[in-house]
Amino acid sequence: DGDNDLALLNLVVDSDYGGPVGLLDHRPEMDAEESLRQNLDGLQRLLAERGDQTTLATYIYRAFPVKCSLRGESHPMRNHPLDGIQREKLTIRDVRVTPISHVDPEGDLWRSGTYQVWKTDGAITQIFTEEGLVGIGEGSPYEDPARIKEYTEMHIRPLLIGKNPFDVEALCNRGNGSRRSRAPWAGVDVACWDLIGKAVGKPVYELFCTEGTPRRQIAIYASGGVEHAWYENGAEMLIEEALCHREAGYDAFKFRPGTDWQAAGMTLERYAPILD
Repeated sequence: DGDNDLALLNLVVDSDYGGPVGLLDHRPEMDAEESLRQNLDGLQRLLAERGDQTTLATYIYRAFPVKCSLRGESHPMRNHPLDGIQREKLTIRDVRVTPISHVDPEGDLWRSGTYQVWKTDGAITQIFTEEGLVGIGEGSPYEDPARIKEYTEMHIRPLLIGKNPFDVEALCNRGNGSRRSRAPWAGVDVACWDLIGKAVGKPVYELFCTEGTPRRQIAIYASGGVEHAWYENGAEMLIEEALCHREAGYDAFKFRPGTDWQAAGMTLERYAPILD
């Protein structure tokens, strides 16, 4: 539904590119599955506008396999990561957060057309249990670590003491009003899942795989299209950024057209050929 979506799709289709195209979404207020379905629906509308009936006919929502492998056995498809998982006795004893921060000596980690990033932050959440297991998680690196620590230890900690992390859904389904309120709960949520995985002797990614066999390795992509200063030859900075990612060996690249590109003198027609 964006202003540049059809133009970008036309560039990709009309080029010689024959590889895969990925759909991403950055709307934290939405369920991921619903967001993906909206993106697929939007792509179908764009294909219809192009009159590409051949490609349009390939977009069919497919059912997943009904069997998966867990603990070396065959089980019916699980509807939730904890379906079929033996609940262990764990009791939360304490919750602590450690703020961390790195300041770039040169004061310029990266920049966009509107701001400059000179440091990067994080907040490491630890949940301690009476049984000796410790779960580790992280909230959001985009929120204030000091606030995450204060909120977690002052407000969340009293709610969790004495509870079992296997009740993660009931304990952590809170703070959904904004990213600021979600950040402390996110660290706790991840730490609870870490505890569950340690308790049952399974990596969390395997628990989350409710259909089929989980991949132990996934492809990664480079992210860019924003690292430029439009007032300092921004178009050339964007080109240099894309070429650096390609030279580093990335074969997939996400970029964000429209982030002050007009002020930098960059256009999709000029940028797309760089990615070939």
